[in-house]
Amino acid sequence: FEDGNKNKEYHELAENIIVQDGFYQVDEGTLNTLTLDKCDYYFDGELQEKEGYILNACERANKLERKVALRMEFFAELIEIPEVLYLVTESPEKFRITINGQKIEKNITGYFRDKSFKTIDIRQYVVRGKNTIAYECDFVQSPTFYENLKKAMVFESEKNKLVYDMELESIYLLGNFSVRTDGEWIALEREAYRYIGSFALDRPKKEITLQNIEQQGFPFFCGELTLYGEIEVQGANPVLMVDFKGVNAIRVQIGAFEKVIFTGKKIPLEQVPAGKHRIKLTLINNLRNLLGPHHLEIGEDHEVSPSSFFKEPCVWIKSVSENRWNEDYCFVKMGR
Repeated sequence: FEDGNKNKEYHELAENIIVQDGFYQVDEGTLNTLTLDKCDYYFDGELQEKEGYILNACERANKLERKVALRMEFFAELIEIPEVLYLVTESPEKFRITINGQKIEKNITGYFRDKSFKTIDIRQYVVRGKNTIAYECDFVQSPTFYENLKKAMVFESEKNKLVYDMELESIYLLGNFSVRTDGEWIALEREAYRYIGSFALDRPKKEITLQNIEQQGFPFFCGELTLYGEIEVQGANPVLMVDFKGVNAIRVQIGAFEKVIFTGKKIPLEQVPAGKHRIKLTLINNLRNLLGPHHLEIGEDHEVSPSSFFKEPCVWIKSVSENRWNEDYCFVKMGR
């Protein structure tokens, strides 16, 4: 009972709010990501689309109902060559993969975020400037799939059972780099931003602020971002403000004090001595900016479904409105 009264008295004191301003050092071991979801793709040697959306290639090939000699060319601009650089891809065994014309050794080093996302070390194959990552294969589904696809176009129950023998998906670069975004950022509703411009890999960021981290070299970032800074704890009832957007969990370490929170905007620091302290923040975000959907005209959509990821009519979206799609990229805010 006595402890309860003390706790009540403490919380009735005016809060001394501590807001983290200024620059924070980025942990040197941070691995960043770049999503590549557009490519030039060819069917039987004939160009189908330049800078075409990857899911277009898959569904257009399916409509042919036959084997297609497929070639997809993804492009990545490197201002600097990272010390660590992986290609993240699904089902690498199904493709012949070349980088700048050189066939790569598909030695799997691990996986990223999901066991189907295999990692391959590609640093030795890349150069400064424009890099071409090409995938080739004989793309074909089974006769059963083509028959089921026709049924799924008519019956919802059949669509729910549809299983692809081969799929074409985005690929990813993973490494110690920052992603240059020298284009234009436009604020949208629902704590989202549209980026108009190109992407390029550059040297890792050593310092960032906590405001709009996605616009400071981390637009596609997915994982744990560890940052180091300084705060000053003073007065009675000190409270650390941790009101971050686009973050699922936050780990705070100040000396011997450590706290992990999943919800809430404030952390009481009554256990931390007054004075200046080094603070370690680990921000754990989600898959949204890595996987999208990136191209809806609405920007951030709270009613995401499989159809949110398709540009052209297909089994997953029977028709599309004229103003539904946007070729530029939508990201949600990460940070304050």
